[in-house]
Amino acid sequence: MLEEHNSYKIKQMEHELSHALENKEFRLYYQPKLDLNSGTITGVEALIRWEHPEKGIVPPLEFIPVAEETGLILPIGEWVIRTACEQNMAWKEMGLPPVVMSVNLSARQFFQPNLVETVQLILKETKLSPEYLEIEITESMMMDVDSVLPILRDLKRIGIKISLDDFGTGYSSLYYLKEFPIDTIKIDQCFVRDCTLDSKDATIAKAIIAISNELKLEVVAEGVETRDHLIFLQQNFCNKGQGYFFSRPLPPDEFVHNYDKIEQIIQREGIPQEVSKQNWLEKELENTRQEFRDTVRQQQGMILKFIKKKGKYIHTLCDGELVYRMGFTPEQIIGRELQDFIPYHDVGSKLPYYSRVWEGEEHVTYEGHLNGIWYFASLRPIRRGGEVVEVIGSCVDITERKKIEEQYRRLVEFSPEPIIVYHRGFIQYANPACIEILGASSLEDLIGKSIMNYFDPKSVRIIEKRIKELNQIGMSVPPTEKQILRFDGTLIDVEVTGITIDHDDKPSFLMMYHDITKRKQTEEALRKSESEYRLIAENMQDLIRVIDTNGVIQYASPSHESVLGFSPSIYKGSLFYELMHPDDISKTQEQFSQVISTKTPRQVEYRYKHSNGGWVYVESCGTPVLNEQEEITSIVIVGRDISERKKAEDYQKNYPL
Repeated sequence: MLEEHNSYKIKQMEHELSHALENKEFRLYYQPKLDLNSGTITGVEALIRWEHPEKGIVPPLEFIPVAEETGLILPIGEWVIRTACEQNMAWKEMGLPPVVMSVNLSARQFFQPNLVETVQLILKETKLSPEYLEIEITESMMMDVDSVLPILRDLKRIGIKISLDDFGTGYSSLYYLKEFPIDTIKIDQCFVRDCTLDSKDATIAKAIIAISNELKLEVVAEGVETRDHLIFLQQNFCNKGQGYFFSRPLPPDEFVHNYDKIEQIIQREGIPQEVSKQNWLEKELENTRQEFRDTVRQQQGMILKFIKKKGKYIHTLCDGELVYRMGFTPEQIIGRELQDFIPYHDVGSKLPYYSRVWEGEEHVTYEGHLNGIWYFASLRPIRRGGEVVEVIGSCVDITERKKIEEQYRRLVEFSPEPIIVYHRGFIQYANPACIEILGASSLEDLIGKSIMNYFDPKSVRIIEKRIKELNQIGMSVPPTEKQILRFDGTLIDVEVTGITIDHDDKPSFLMMYHDITKRKQTEEALRKSESEYRLIAENMQDLIRVIDTNGVIQYASPSHESVLGFSPSIYKGSLFYELMHPDDISKTQEQFSQVISTKTPRQVEYRYKHSNGGWVYVESCGTPVLNEQEEITSIVIVGRDISERKKAEDYQKNYPL
């Protein structure tokens, strides 16, 4: 009987609710939200009321559940959003400061298929900017993460604010605060009601406020009903408050009428505004300091500071990922000297840098090695009143760079080709191979000397001009033939190639030499006599070929087998570009045509097929052989394997000194 009675009441209310919407019996009341620092009204919450023609005001708790069950909540909810947006625009047109209008959504409203489209349409029709509409949802609605998250993201995409209502009373999870695009947390009134009487409620309220502040979320306290509530919330840096202490929910006209009076409450009843502002400034300052500490700790390098106290350099700050990679914690360094945490034998090498920067030198830099980590440090003095009061420094991990440099150093050190690095014409570095080619007794004979000392005097002006032209890192010089002067006074022919690099923070030029004296002698001998040429060719490792004016190979030296893996007989009678890499054929044919047309030597690089299936880089110089009538009878091609040099050049470009 009771169930039948309840069913009848629900059907009767459903009937009345459907007519209530048609007859415009619903009203919206507005409860203000105040900034607890300034006292200004920053937002309002729209709350529905039903003015029944016979029963008077029907509480939402009586009709909202029925509306949910019957589905009438959808048209009612749409009416609430539209009416709230229209009212917000009306207040704006009246000249009131802009406020954020908050509207509650039930689960059934939130999960309706066209929610986002409906809200967008209402905003467009009412001309309300999205940032002045806030949707309030409860924790219980957020349990279905896979369904909720896309909807929230779509709402955020159009610019609407999202508020998590009654936080702490439902299915509270910090995961929501981490993953969901929430702007505001509302502390449920059950924690505010006794926050000044019950230590547990106070602790929970403080914790919610603190978490919100750290996550950069606004926090609104509901149920503010007394002055003590206000003071407690202000003291604990709650952003906003809402409750009967400020105002009950009001009809639109009453809200406007009481607007100024409401905004005076916090100034009159709360902490004096000057004190409140000072408290917030101190809070923001501490937040900024904490953010700085967090930023320093998260950065990949290391930030440090030190002062000089009683003749000792004491570290006052040290943090960053590099600290931990070195095997330390900030606590092991702050308040200590260098000798307290690095090996004693390293202290002596670091203290001079500390002293130089403390004495006022700007941008002191050095490299160091500690616990398997190579680092680059930069120190800068901080002055007050013209005096150095502390030093700030930064360090970055250069371990990987050092590994690459070591590999490169070994490559250069053991290279059979002489390599010299010079700056402004003076030698800064030379590898051991330079000793042999220049006839020096040791590398000390070369370092610091002018590079001009070792070039044929006829070439000095050209070299000086080139040094002036090569003023940018990464500029390269194509292979050039020169003569250099050895220590014993003899001249030898070399081929020089190079690139501008950054060496010890100085723009420098790296030169690689290749002794071509034998090749030059061979070329000269070939011009005099082919028979002499054959004798020489048979006994050298360079590739020697003779081709006719049609490009057909007439002779291939035995060195072809040791360099390319094929017997010389394979090449005889074939065109010179057979077994050549397809990408290199056209440029080689062009150089061949130039030799024929100009009767002058031409040089070209190309790749030749090796018997193992790979490719060998070859550098060749083709020299025409002329008869007495100055006609070309054949072309002598002298080539050499430059594969190792190409690898070294590629390495130099990718990993400059």
